[in-house]
Amino acid sequence: IGGRMGSNAHHSTYSALSRCAALLRCAIRACSRASCSDGIMSGEISPAGRPPLSHELYGAGRVIGNKCFEENLQYLKCRAQDAHPAKCAAEGEVVHKCVYDLFKEISGKAPEEFKKLTKCLDYGDLTMSFCRKEQEAFERKFYAS
Repeated sequence: IGGRMGSNAHHSTYSALSRCAALLRCAIRACSRASCSDGIMSGEISPAGRPPLSHELYGAGRVIGNKCFEENLQYLKCRAQDAHPAKCAAEGEVVHKCVYDLFKEISGKAPEEFKKLTKCLDYGDLTMSFCRKEQEAFERKFYAS
């Protein structure tokens, strides 16, 4: 019985690894089609380009909270009045426009500092405490410009 359970466990582990390998191959193909740089998707963050990735949103989070505060507040007020997402689509579009405009502003004011911050966040599994030095450099450059 022990050998059989071991065999099933081995088969299960092998199947999981095979699925992971297949997903990785798929991601690599998608990355090469999307013009990746250093394993991170490149290209302009815009409605016509690509959406921001999680480490980019984390990196810009404090700036988004500052620069897009009113837009977010109006959206949240709308959602508090009506939980149906379609009712607040216009307010949501305003938030998206603000965020996309902000990413364009970031790419003009502090592109290298932002890239260092987002690489740190990507490497550190979105743990901002590992990237305080990069965050400070990015925000200093962004607000100074």
